[in-house]
Amino acid sequence: MSQQLFKKGDVIFTQGEVGDTAYLIQKGAIEVSRTTHEKKTVLGTLKTGQIFGEMALISDQPRTATAIAAEDSVCFRVPTKVFESELEKSSALMRSLLRTFINHIRNLMAQQEVAKKKAIDAEARAFDAQSELDKLKGVEIHAADEEGVYHIIED
Repeated sequence: MSQQLFKKGDVIFTQGEVGDTAYLIQKGAIEVSRTTHEKKTVLGTLKTGQIFGEMALISDQPRTATAIAAEDSVCFRVPTKVFESELEKSSALMRSLLRTFINHIRNLMAQQEVAKKKAIDAEARAFDAQSELDKLKGVEIHAADEEGVYHIIED
C-alpha cells in the first residue's frame, strides 16, 4: 500500500468511474457526495482511520459517489488485489454479509433516485397546472350548452 497526498479540493474519484482502489485515511478529511438529477448531496465527511471507495471493489460496479479532499489529507491506497486478499481472510459468512450490505445500499440509492425523479416530475406537473390556473384568472366559464360544451369568455 502506498501513500497519496491530496490537497484540499482535490477530486479523488468521481461518481460513475470504475474503481480499482479503496483509500484508508491516515490524516485529514474526505467529503463523499452523490449527484442525482443535477443536485449534489453530501453523504458525509470521513476522518482519520476511515476507509472509502470500497463499494466499487466489493461489488465490481462503478463508483456510487464522488470523493473530494475536504482538507489537506494523506491516504493509503488499497489496490483491488490487496483489498481482495484481505477480504478473503475473513469468513465466508462475513464476505457474504458485506456483499449483501453493499447490494442493499446500491438498491436503496437506485430507489432514492427513482423517488427523486418522480418528485421532480410531480413538481413540474404542479407548476404547469398552476400556470394554467393563472391563465384562467379573469376568465369566466359558463355552463355547458345543450351539447355539453363549456364556453369560456375572457374579460
